[in-house]
Amino acid sequence: HRNRCRSLIGCQRNLEEQMMDMKNIVKSKYSGYCFNMPPCFMYTLTRPLIEKYLVPDISSRDLLIEKVVAYCHTLSTQKLTYILSMDGVLKFLDTGVIPEFSRDLYRPVEWEDRIDMIRRQLHPEKGSTVKILKQPIGSLENYISMVVTPEHGTLRFNVPTGNLFLNLMLEESG
Repeated sequence: HRNRCRSLIGCQRNLEEQMMDMKNIVKSKYSGYCFNMPPCFMYTLTRPLIEKYLVPDISSRDLLIEKVVAYCHTLSTQKLTYILSMDGVLKFLDTGVIPEFSRDLYRPVEWEDRIDMIRRQLHPEKGSTVKILKQPIGSLENYISMVVTPEHGTLRFNVPTGNLFLNLMLEESG
């Protein structure tokens, strides 16, 4: 039975670990739901934006850019229904902070790029849809994301004391 066991909670200390954990969820094309109070901006990121905002002195920057570009492209091809908060959109517009990234990896997004990312967020391509909550649920200060598909589910949240994300991974056993 141990061979069929999987970790229930995964810690993510960096962007590469985040992408590896989420790769299992987005490895096949599916439809599902993504709930984020602050919106998920990963699928709106393009190569020029990634290159522009990733800090220049990060180790293996070119390799990381390639991985992030591939990851964001994979996310952009999914048929998800994104459920988000207008307060989250307004907070991003005000701060330029992308909640899915550790703050030490990038600099805040400039105003013009924020507008472009929000435009792409609200008008996704390839069959995804966006639903905006009329009223906020919970707090924007603590990043929480929930993704549910027919095959997987994950509840992701950040630990406020450091650049650490925790994923509660749920999937059908067997």
